Amino acid sequence: MRKLICADLHLGINTDNFFIKGKGMSRLQEQERILMDMIEYMAGNNIKKWVIAGDIYHRNNPLPLYEAMFIRILNHAWNTGIEIDILLGNHDDSMSSVSALEPIIEAFCGEDSRVHVYLEPEVVDDCIYVPHCSKFDMDKYKNKVIDLANKHKPDYLIGHFHAIGAISGSEQAMLAGGELTINEFPSCIKRAILGHIHKPQEFRVGNTVVNYTGSISRVDFGERDDKKSFLVHDEEKDTIERIPIKCIEYKQIKLIESEVDKYDWEQDFSKVVVKVVIEEAEGKYSISDIEKKLGKVYLIRSISIIKKRKAIVRNKEVPSLAPTKALEHYFAGHKDKKEIILEGRAILEEVV
Repeated sequence: MRKLICADLHLGINTDNFFIKGKGMSRLQEQERILMDMIEYMAGNNIKKWVIAGDIYHRNNPLPLYEAMFIRILNHAWNTGIEIDILLGNHDDSMSSVSALEPIIEAFCGEDSRVHVYLEPEVVDDCIYVPHCSKFDMDKYKNKVIDLANKHKPDYLIGHFHAIGAISGSEQAMLAGGELTINEFPSCIKRAILGHIHKPQEFRVGNTVVNYTGSISRVDFGERDDKKSFLVHDEEKDTIERIPIKCIEYKQIKLIESEVDKYDWEQDFSKVVVKVVIEEAEGKYSISDIEKKLGKVYLIRSISIIKKRKAIVRNKEVPSLAPTKALEHYFAGHKDKKEIILEGRAILEEVV
């Protein structure tokens, strides 16, 4: 069987909490277009199974707009004859209430449905699905996965978690704790295809080949150099094909003030999320000036104009002062900093 596998859709990201000014289509339109392209690819390549390995939404209480868009996608895939398996991701989960996937379960899941939602580990054909570990004890959850693998001996695993050895991207903050982490796979697992880490990559954990699909579009500037893609897995041959996704580019323009007029502002920014930083500014340009130079832009993330600071001439006596006295000297001209000085002295006296 051939499966199309993707993950980390994050529907709704950068549409309501990200942009300053945009003159192109919304991020939601981009995400819908990417998903429709996947369905078209499956229809054109006779692929009948679509697995989405977690993080459908960016927040676990998505707006009805995002839910309606994803249901349109599922309906289109259904009508195309595609079977869809959806795994719970950490962004879809709510520790205190129902998950964000509940409306999908209510709308689609039944005995004759081609849409299946997995909230717990389960073996499907020759694959074990391992969704985000939700309200389970972590050790108990791992043991359940191991028991299922030992009983059914599947060759493959699809899941949403952190495998030791993965290179994290801008989602590093998610890995601080409270996440399922695997440092060893059951011996029967030849290949694990995972969501959760946004950076597409392949590596080994013991005898298991690990593939992260990566997110389907760039979610912030930490991912600006990532090449986004989805995977096609041929289970009979155990081959992986990574299919590139055409998604919005992220571009950071960093200039000093003297370079502004020389920069090529005529280039096409209509499919680019832009961040502009002007350094060593003497006040020649304003934010609106830079905005006008960008012209038709997909999305302006931010425009920062950093003024050049005057050099500070420090008192030659400071290096010879004790740390606590140096702190007092530094704040000598700041009458409103008395509490900071007292707190700073207390800290310095503890550590010096």
